[in-house]
Amino acid sequence: MSTVLFQFLLTLALHSPRINAQVCSAGGVLAGYETKNQDGDAAERQRLLLVGAGELDCYGVIREWIFHTNDGCQSNKSVEFEVWRPINSEYQLVGVNVFDSSSCGMQNNSVTFGIAPIYRIPVEPGYIIGWNQQQNSLRISLEDPPESTQLAVHYDGDIGPAVPGDSLAFAIPSELKAYSLKVTIVKGEYPSLDNLPASVNVTEGVYTTMPTIFTVLASHLNNRIYADAVPLSFRLTPTNTPFGIRNSTGPNGLAEVYVVDGGMLDYEAQSVNALSISVTGLGLTTDSTLTVNIIDANEPHNFTNLPNSTDVSAASTSAGNEVFVVIIYDPDLNPVSRVRCYLTNWSSVETDTDAPPFSVDPDTGSVTANVDLSKWTLKNPTTSSYPSVVTYELGILATEGLHSVFDKLRVTIRDLLQPPAFLNLPENISIAETTPPNTSIFKVLTAPSLDQITYEIVNAFESLPFCIDRLNGDISLCSYAKLDACIRRLYSVEIRASNSALYHAEFLNVTVNPVNSGPAFNQSIYYATINEKCNGSDCVPGQSVASLTVFDRNCNGGVHLCAIIPGFGSEFFDLNNCTELVNVLSIDLDNHPEYETIELWVEVKDSLNLTGYSEVIVTVLNTNDFAPNFNDATYFGWVEENLPGGKSVLTVSATDADWAMHPNGQFEYSILPENMTQYLFEVESKSGIVRTKQPLDSETASSYSFTVVVSDHGTNPWHLNGSAAVVVTVGDVNDHRPQVTCDNRLPDEPYPTQQPCFYNFDLVDDAKVGNNVSSVTFAASDSDNGPGNVTFHLLVPDNYFNLDSSTGIITVKKPVESYTKYPLYVYASDNGSPALWSRITNVRIDTYSRERQYVDLTVRPAAGSFNKSAFLAALREVTEPWLTKIVSSTTFSPEVQTEIIVTVYALADNSTYLIENFAYAKTFVNRDAMLSRLQANIYGDPTDIFQSSVFAPFPVVKVMPTYANWWLDTVEGIATIVCLSVLGLILLIVLVVGLLKCLGLLCFKKKEAVRPIHDWNDKELSTASPTEQVNVRHRSAQSRKASVSPVHSVALDRDL
Repeated sequence: MSTVLFQFLLTLALHSPRINAQVCSAGGVLAGYETKNQDGDAAERQRLLLVGAGELDCYGVIREWIFHTNDGCQSNKSVEFEVWRPINSEYQLVGVNVFDSSSCGMQNNSVTFGIAPIYRIPVEPGYIIGWNQQQNSLRISLEDPPESTQLAVHYDGDIGPAVPGDSLAFAIPSELKAYSLKVTIVKGEYPSLDNLPASVNVTEGVYTTMPTIFTVLASHLNNRIYADAVPLSFRLTPTNTPFGIRNSTGPNGLAEVYVVDGGMLDYEAQSVNALSISVTGLGLTTDSTLTVNIIDANEPHNFTNLPNSTDVSAASTSAGNEVFVVIIYDPDLNPVSRVRCYLTNWSSVETDTDAPPFSVDPDTGSVTANVDLSKWTLKNPTTSSYPSVVTYELGILATEGLHSVFDKLRVTIRDLLQPPAFLNLPENISIAETTPPNTSIFKVLTAPSLDQITYEIVNAFESLPFCIDRLNGDISLCSYAKLDACIRRLYSVEIRASNSALYHAEFLNVTVNPVNSGPAFNQSIYYATINEKCNGSDCVPGQSVASLTVFDRNCNGGVHLCAIIPGFGSEFFDLNNCTELVNVLSIDLDNHPEYETIELWVEVKDSLNLTGYSEVIVTVLNTNDFAPNFNDATYFGWVEENLPGGKSVLTVSATDADWAMHPNGQFEYSILPENMTQYLFEVESKSGIVRTKQPLDSETASSYSFTVVVSDHGTNPWHLNGSAAVVVTVGDVNDHRPQVTCDNRLPDEPYPTQQPCFYNFDLVDDAKVGNNVSSVTFAASDSDNGPGNVTFHLLVPDNYFNLDSSTGIITVKKPVESYTKYPLYVYASDNGSPALWSRITNVRIDTYSRERQYVDLTVRPAAGSFNKSAFLAALREVTEPWLTKIVSSTTFSPEVQTEIIVTVYALADNSTYLIENFAYAKTFVNRDAMLSRLQANIYGDPTDIFQSSVFAPFPVVKVMPTYANWWLDTVEGIATIVCLSVLGLILLIVLVVGLLKCLGLLCFKKKEAVRPIHDWNDKELSTASPTEQVNVRHRSAQSRKASVSPVHSVALDRDL
């Protein structure tokens, strides 16, 4: 059989979903060859694939094969048409259509045969079509392809890797004949997912029955092309989810998405699963996404760290300290309600009555101490002892309403506080009755304790003569003690040792041993009370103060002599025998407060010269004799404004003649509620310091006056008091900017208040240096300091004008130009620290010429007095739209009547008074225009406008230009000047002509006719003698001189 080469020519058909057949393109050549070995014997046929040959670019199935050959439909032709697909680096055989010559149709060497539906091969882009004359299972390798790739044939039918020993290398014969082949391919339609929703919901949990969560419905349009339905296959990705997909037992196109066996859906681990579902038919795949939302279920919670136990040291645990934290695991991320912890019950071996000193925070599970355990004690009711260790079992309940869990926490409290224990306290000790006061007689020792131990004598109310040091337990005789064995021999002293919570007490018996007893008083201490200043019937000198009783312990009796031992305050008292203490002098506590308590010692002596002593404590009662008084009637203070409340302003002071250490002499200060000052100031009741209660504003009030009251604490009589005035000046600070005022402008100067502050002054150009620019002076106010402390400044120094910093007056620094505008920028500054500036005030000075613009009006006031403002208002009524201003007025008094010369000028409008027109030029009205309006004739009579009734109080009798220049400013003056100039010119011409004639330069006689120079031609001049040539030239020069003489005369006249 000859070797045949097929070349595939594929064309692209229209993309219409209604066309059943679609032609796809495939380029390149796939061919089979018949080769021989070296001996000439026939060898197994090999396939050869040209690089890039026969690759399709569409999806579909092969319906028929059409190829061109010159062999026709031979009955013995056996051809296999093949389809290959790329797998990694190889090509794999997909399907084979065996040529059947019985179905072959031949026309013009074009062979066509159709493929039955069941044998139609599905194709995809990248597949390769070709043919072969024998059928074998084989692959085409793509690794490192040369210009052509060798094929390997496998006879065992296994589709596996190529075996080099099974292949035979060969080259493409050059005598191959080219033939053409084309294939008709039905284009496949993509299947569709018809009912896939965006998401489905599944409750979390573990599933073992593989339940279906959704049934997928798919369809394929190609079902109407074939007799049988297009088989559809489904796939679900990713594959590592607890979900799968399976074909339904129903009709083709149904699949079920299900939970795999044992699949665990955990909302907390992953609440959303995005599943990609794809359906494939005829090699075409459609995919979409199904979102599976895991619905959270309420799962039981549990303790993480219970049951458990913990030890707590009471010595280091205060109220609120945390001793344990209960941890709860709740698998729900979004529980319906929060799990809370509660202490439900407790038990303890050591006690069944004392509740545990702990509480549980329901939200955090924190177990904290309710009390300071270092001071907490527990008493065993059975043994009445205080254990140092106690253990509680706490029942903890955790619930969120639906699920509950219970467990126990064992808390052991160690180092509990114990009562103090005495180490050395005996039952009895003995001391001599002569033991002096402040002598230590015993030191109490207790067992070591972490807590501070304090000591006290419990029955001190029995007037025991013993004292104990509170901190070190040292027992001594009190400073006032005087032991007497005859009076009392035995003392039972109850000593108590205490810590912060517990105490322990025991008795110590102290025996007083007598020492050579003598006479004695029946009491070691007598107490008495008298009033000060014994000036009335209730307190008479010599009255009894205390009754005394003397006895002799030695039973020997005898005469007793009693006396007061001289000492502090003894001069006020005397003894009446040995039975009575009497007062002999008045005591004034106000001047001598030291006598409030007088301790007297009285002595008794018997005949054996033995003595006894007793103490008499006399308390002198103070009376409220004096009212407190201030040291000054008025107090003055100063405080800076804006300071926060609490600032000290001043200190008031008072004295009370009563004893200062007694309530009668103790007093306190207060502010009398009046004028609301009690809300602004306060006074310290003890020190008398007056302070502010809130910031003050000196601009609101520069000073405050109020009354302070001093009251004592006396009770007899009740609360005496005094008062004083307080004046507080509020100091100003620089907290307000100065404000330049605009209300001091001249009444005849318009000023728009809605504009920033702006002044427009007019100044004559001949103003002298040092002159004021205007009668207007700048004024400024400062809420802090007042106008006197404000200075004025120019923002930009000016070469022509000065500004007086204190008065605000603008003066001329050097001569100015005519009709020029000079801008100045004025601001005010205060003298504060730091200094504050005001807003800028804009000033514009316009200069004009006095000689060119002024008009003088002669006014004769009817009443003899001239109202300048009223006259100006009347003048403006008749000169609108001019803005007329009086520059100056000169008053002189003739014998008959007073006349006033008023000099005025006018502007065309007032636009330059607006600050937005600051840069515009001011338009001055020409004097002639003013005169034409105001002057009736050259004699200066006023026009009819001055006949108005508004000028009745001040009639105008003459309107004239400025006298010094009237001949330049009026028509009459100018006409006179012109006439005089013409006469002067004529006179000058006459004088010049006469002068020339006298000099002989002008001659009026008839002269010889001279031949003009132009009558001489060049030839005649050339033949003339030198003398004739000179004469001709001389006459020519004279002719020229004569012709220009009149011109020179006129020019000279003009110069003159």
